[in-house]
Amino acid sequence: MDTQQLDKIFQKLPRRRREVLEKLLAGESYPAIANSLGIAEGTLRKHISSLYEDFKQFFEFPDERRISSRDLVSLFITHKPELFPHLASAVPNTNGSLISLAQPASQEFQNDEIYVERPPIESICYETLLQPGSLLRIKAARRTGKTLLVARILAQLAQQGYRTGNLSLKLLDKTDLQDLDRFLQQFCSKVSRELQLPNQLKNWDASEGSKGSCTTYFEENLLEQVDTPVVLCLDDFDWVFQNSDIFDEFSALLRYWHERAKTRPIWKKLRLILALSTEVYGTLNIHHSPLDGVGIVANLPEFTLEQVQDFAEEYGLKLDAAQVEQLMKVVGGHPYLVQQALFHLRIRQDTTLEQLLKDAATEAGIYSTFLRENLLELQEQPELAQALKKVVTSTSPVRLETHTGHKLHSMGLVDRLGNEVMPSCDLYRLYFRERLEEIE
Repeated sequence: MDTQQLDKIFQKLPRRRREVLEKLLAGESYPAIANSLGIAEGTLRKHISSLYEDFKQFFEFPDERRISSRDLVSLFITHKPELFPHLASAVPNTNGSLISLAQPASQEFQNDEIYVERPPIESICYETLLQPGSLLRIKAARRTGKTLLVARILAQLAQQGYRTGNLSLKLLDKTDLQDLDRFLQQFCSKVSRELQLPNQLKNWDASEGSKGSCTTYFEENLLEQVDTPVVLCLDDFDWVFQNSDIFDEFSALLRYWHERAKTRPIWKKLRLILALSTEVYGTLNIHHSPLDGVGIVANLPEFTLEQVQDFAEEYGLKLDAAQVEQLMKVVGGHPYLVQQALFHLRIRQDTTLEQLLKDAATEAGIYSTFLRENLLELQEQPELAQALKKVVTSTSPVRLETHTGHKLHSMGLVDRLGNEVMPSCDLYRLYFRERLEEIE
């Protein structure tokens, strides 16, 4: 290993690329890095791809083996630890690379390449976006794999020659959500950057009104400038829900664009993906949307037993069917809960599955932070907390008021059984039965 060459390349990195590398090695997730640097996630991934090219000479991998962020972590811990003192607490995993135990267990580099297919959801999404003017809504609770699914679909479409972009609406400031005209101008600006097209806000014609100006901008400065279909994902679409007026106006605009494709050929180029976390339905009073009944809705399913087994194999773990059933009895098929268990089993080889599950619903368990986040949301809405208490203390499915049941289901806390609900997994039953005990 030529450490001098490694240091030379590091020192010559462009400023932005170096910032991305430092945050990546600090264990920050992709969304966190994008937000802190004020760039789109698509732009971030291009910086990361460039970093892989910068340092690929230091890896002897087969052609089919891509460099990952895990590999970069391992490279710098091993050969340049003085650059990043916080990485000193890293330990080797089963593949000989290194993972930092000082960081939370949900970092992007832990499983940024691991994707478990959940047929037929992938083909439904892909085939929908092949249709001119299509609109796809991907809905699921947070941390269930929406981001990985979208990245996979966009990569496939890019290979087909489509122009793709993935814009997190969280890049829009809260102040942008106070005024429709400001919101739409910032939206157009960020979409232009994400699609690598010039910013033409100087052509914004206020006389057309906010939505009219935005439509003209998309038509003249985006769609007319490309010869290929454009697939644009609006990730974190639920971010705009916090301002009901902006949400209604923006949703109505997107619906108009989708319907416009039926009569205007240029709008057939645009295919939209709206990715949102359903928890927002539990925390906000949203009873309807201008997008209701529009386009195709893809609800991400939980993992099946076979898919959890595949996931475990990707982590290099050998779990038999009985162990997988034991894990799923506690956490169900929730992708994040399953991933956390597999990750901890991988890096803490002295911990057994039985030990991990024994503490799962306690403050000492690996899910404590995640569970507290849900508890705080419930405490802010006593009627939901009371309803969930009724569910977790019952030995049989419970019938709730329709709207309340829908909110709890949207938060991922209950499963529907006809007109009744039950806890979506034993982890929630055990944790919330104790935490909600004092609620009258």
